[in-house]
Amino acid sequence: MKIGVKFLFATILSLLMLSPLNVTAQVSVQVKAPSSVMEGNKFTLTFSVKNGECKDVNAPELTGCTLLFGPSVSQMHSYSYVNGQSTSVSMNDYSFTYKANKAGKVNVPPVTFVIGGKSYTSKATSFTIHPGNGKSANTSPSKGNINTFDDEVSSLSADKPVTGSDVFVRIIMSKNTCYEQEAIVCTIKLFTKYGIQSFMATQQPAFDGFLVEELEVPQGSMQEQVNGRNYYTAVLKRCILYPQKSGKLTITSGKYDLTVEQLEEYSIGPFRDVRPVPKEMKINSNTGSLNVMPLPQPQPDGFNGAVGHFTVEAHLSDDVLRTNETSSLIFTVKGTGNIKYLKEPKVNFPESFDLYTPKTDVNASSTGDDMTGTISHEFTFAPQQIGKFVIPSIPFVYFDPTSKSYVTLTTTPINANVAKGAGGASAESVEKKNTDILHIKTDNHSVSRNHTLLVERPWFWMIYIVFALGLLAAVVLSRKSAIRNADVTKMKMSKANKVARKRLKEARTLMQSHKFDKFYEELLRAVWGYLSDKMAMPVSDLTRDNVSARLTDIGADIDTINNVIYVLDECEMSRYTPSNSDSKVEDLYNKAAQAINNLETIKRKEK
Repeated sequence: MKIGVKFLFATILSLLMLSPLNVTAQVSVQVKAPSSVMEGNKFTLTFSVKNGECKDVNAPELTGCTLLFGPSVSQMHSYSYVNGQSTSVSMNDYSFTYKANKAGKVNVPPVTFVIGGKSYTSKATSFTIHPGNGKSANTSPSKGNINTFDDEVSSLSADKPVTGSDVFVRIIMSKNTCYEQEAIVCTIKLFTKYGIQSFMATQQPAFDGFLVEELEVPQGSMQEQVNGRNYYTAVLKRCILYPQKSGKLTITSGKYDLTVEQLEEYSIGPFRDVRPVPKEMKINSNTGSLNVMPLPQPQPDGFNGAVGHFTVEAHLSDDVLRTNETSSLIFTVKGTGNIKYLKEPKVNFPESFDLYTPKTDVNASSTGDDMTGTISHEFTFAPQQIGKFVIPSIPFVYFDPTSKSYVTLTTTPINANVAKGAGGASAESVEKKNTDILHIKTDNHSVSRNHTLLVERPWFWMIYIVFALGLLAAVVLSRKSAIRNADVTKMKMSKANKVARKRLKEARTLMQSHKFDKFYEELLRAVWGYLSDKMAMPVSDLTRDNVSARLTDIGADIDTINNVIYVLDECEMSRYTPSNSDSKVEDLYNKAAQAINNLETIKRKEK
């Protein structure tokens, strides 16, 4: 009996605790429409109502389309309890099926839903109906395979050749002309009339002269029309390019191996059917070109390559500063453009501030056709004197490609009040200590009257000769060091192996952590950076061809050259079509390290 009473009391208490914490979610309406439809095909228009239910839903009238049936309703409920709060979410989907009768643009008007006595309206949207091939094509792409448009076997039969107008890969640029450092979106897309059984990139296009930021690739396939013909398309790669120099820049052609599916008729008694017949083929993409205009001259003082649209602000991490205690000035740039590659500004701190190495933090992501986010430069310093100081305004200059002009922004000057910290001393106390009268010593010290000049002592000349020889050696070594440091190219060449080893170590750490995407990127940066330093050539000027020719000139054997080219190709390919087995990744790392070791041996022989 006692147990039953306790259980009843616990149940009532739980209900009382939970009931006031229930969170009611807001009602919202969203519309889901296809981006494109082929003429003669069926398609579905869905309205999703979150946390609401509507009894009477009217189908919108769509120009060039016929409503076949609807609405069909599907429901979903979910419940969660987090941090003492319970949340219940419901989703009701109302779907209408139409048939696309006429090619053209179709506007979907807003649709109003009455839920709980209140009206909620969906947003207007639109899609395109592409002209068909004169036949009904109700098939749609399935996961991992692209189906054909035509239902007739004769148009896709195995006895017909597959031409370049049936299957091809295109490099598509968002613009043909731009400024240096201006963002350009590059899309590599497959167009096909046939089903695709297998697809492999044997050579990826090279983006020489660009900084590349990868974008998310949409999954599945789409329907598009090119030159009056309908194709299924799949995006192979999509990225943002930032050109690093002016002139005509070219994206080299990619090479691909694929297997398409043609159709073959066969008989089963009185019946006839079709079956797929695989056909292997090799295709090359087109080359992409871009005319890059130089930034206008003269460039204003303080410009460091920022291109886009930005805002800036600066503030101190502490309101009150103290001597011998570190604080920070944080300079933040927000906006859209090449924000991930902005350099730190020059800040004029008071002379009594001890400065440390700045720290940079980037938080940016792709939004549409460019990168948007923030980059913060943290300048750490330690004041050494008490008083009031002013950190002058910090200028920031960027180029706006829309207005085709430079924009100069400045932060507000910052007043810094420095108080006494632990172990600190004011300027007044130091001055008083240095000017005070020293105490007179009263002890009786005997004074020697027998003096011998230092120059008359043998050990004086011995010390003099040693110091003179040391000074001469220091001057000679200093001159050699200055000459060596003045030759930047030789300095880079001498340090190339050290820098490459450091990057290889970071790549190995990423490999052991199974972060393969970052591993390929770091390994590629290590090899390209090593080749750039050793050959005294900018990374933007390096290509597979001139690397191979240069390595041949310096006496590298064919195995070493093949290893270098293999590592570059595999890293590029694995970044976009990854094959992340541990054995392959380990083998790729070992080949890169061995290639660098072999090249170091060749350079030592040249010396």
